[in-house]
Amino acid sequence: MHRDVRELYQGEPGSLERGHRRIAAQLAQQNYGKDTQIHLIHVIVPGFADVAVEGIPDVESVERKEEQAVLDQMSGILKFQAKVDATAEVVSGEIVEVIAHACRQYGADEVIV
Repeated sequence: MHRDVRELYQGEPGSLERGHRRIAAQLAQQNYGKDTQIHLIHVIVPGFADVAVEGIPDVESVERKEEQAVLDQMSGILKFQAKVDATAEVVSGEIVEVIAHACRQYGADEVIV
């Protein structure tokens, strides 16, 4: 099953981080079974920022650090509120390929994009 995460996020004004917390809280209310595993992934698409250049900020490294912190917070909410096994990672690659690989790796029953 595939669902769009925008169904869960009502577009409330405020920070993106607050939106992520809201999404995690709404996912936690979905009554998943205790043996449920949720794996959160943020994909960084390859591009101009994937090669370090002297004098130019390492944009990918900053994004990776910021997104990992947000995902860790979301997985913490899911672990605490939904009592499920939740993990998170930031991965570089083409979005479709990364998601397809994760689905095969984790035997996904559902994907929320």
